[in-house]
Amino acid sequence: MKIRRILSALLCACVILAAACVPAAAAKSCNCGEVVQVYMEGFGSSLYYDYGTPEQRKAEMAETDDLPAGIWALLKSIPLSVLKWSWSPFASGAGALVNSIMGHLAMDQDGNSIEPISEHWRINPDQDHRESPEYRFHYDFRIDPFEAAKQLDEFIEAVVKATGHGKIALTGHSEGAIVTMTYLKVYGSKRLESFIMLNGAWQGLTMVGELFTGKFGLSAASVTNYIADLDDGSGSLKNAMTLLRKSHLLDFLEPLGDGLIDRMGDQIYAETLMPLLGSMPMIWAFVPQEYYPEARKLIAGDPRYAKLLAKADKYHSEVQSQAGKLLKKAADKGVKLAIIAGYGSHPIPVTKNAAYQNDSMIDTAYEAGFATAAPIGQTLPGVDPTSSKSKYRSPDGIFDASTCLFPDYTWFVKGSVHESGPSRELRQWIIHSKTQPTVWSSKDWPQYLIKNSEGKAVPNK
Repeated sequence: MKIRRILSALLCACVILAAACVPAAAAKSCNCGEVVQVYMEGFGSSLYYDYGTPEQRKAEMAETDDLPAGIWALLKSIPLSVLKWSWSPFASGAGALVNSIMGHLAMDQDGNSIEPISEHWRINPDQDHRESPEYRFHYDFRIDPFEAAKQLDEFIEAVVKATGHGKIALTGHSEGAIVTMTYLKVYGSKRLESFIMLNGAWQGLTMVGELFTGKFGLSAASVTNYIADLDDGSGSLKNAMTLLRKSHLLDFLEPLGDGLIDRMGDQIYAETLMPLLGSMPMIWAFVPQEYYPEARKLIAGDPRYAKLLAKADKYHSEVQSQAGKLLKKAADKGVKLAIIAGYGSHPIPVTKNAAYQNDSMIDTAYEAGFATAAPIGQTLPGVDPTSSKSKYRSPDGIFDASTCLFPDYTWFVKGSVHESGPSRELRQWIIHSKTQPTVWSSKDWPQYLIKNSEGKAVPNK
């Protein structure tokens, strides 16, 4: 009898507690009609020394405290190279100069920061999401994508708690797309209303793939084309670069670059590239899958880099190579997908592969999930106009989106430079669409757009 009374009392207590919790939970939810957004920044976001302590200070991408020593090391190396008739001292001097500027960002052999440098996410407690619905996620752009994804999950949960919105619109820009894809792999899509990749590095960069496989180099065309893209609209810079190309005054760059690489390449890798960039797990995520088997040979077999290589392998096997399946799974669960890529620029001139369509940083074909693209200055071969694939051809004949992982959810913006990205209006249209938007949903937002003189994306007819 006592047991029944005890159980009855416990049952009553549970009912009363549940009833009390319902209005409390309802009070925390928000039905303002706004879409809460989380924006993932790209490479180069702010870092800090001794974060959260009285000694906290900003860590710049390039610091000059040790620059005099770096310059002196380079200057000393020149006569040594002449006396020894060897490029080795000069390679060491050049490496010392680079490390004097950026060496503070280097990681150890396990991929952890050597200096007490880090970044931590934070939410402005005074931000009202009804007026400012976008929350920016700050993270250390050097670390393992899985660690960054863990921090992103904590950030999203904090945003959900602060706003009362159970789901958010997640955008990954540039390197941010690497982190958002990793988040999707580990934490799934339960918190996502939409998932946007904006000029994203989710399939890597040819530039990094070539650097990590020893294919870096210089050519007159790559240098002058890249500089010409920086023209302010007056045409003077483009005309100057055209004149340089026609006069062949920069033809020495290619043999000079080849000679320097032949003589100093291995040393540059060992003393500069690996200790600085190669020590960052996130940089390994920039290597496209087609380059990765060869690139990993740089450190494979070296026990010092076993943990770093394990991090790189994990990302490539579980995230980059599985991206299509991860995105499809999210879409099947009702998440709105959108992939936005820029094109019309020449790549940074560090490799001889200088004719692929680019947003000034990342290959458009990779950004778009494997679009077929003509080299810069060319168009694709003709296609049967009755073919269903023809509708995915760009009006300028440069792109065929039918080969993309998600051709109906992929937009291209000509003249969209990497850092600025395409117009904000396109992203907001996608975020506020009630159902999955496609490239056919609105005449204002077709698959192919172009940035006009006002910086707005308009149909590229």
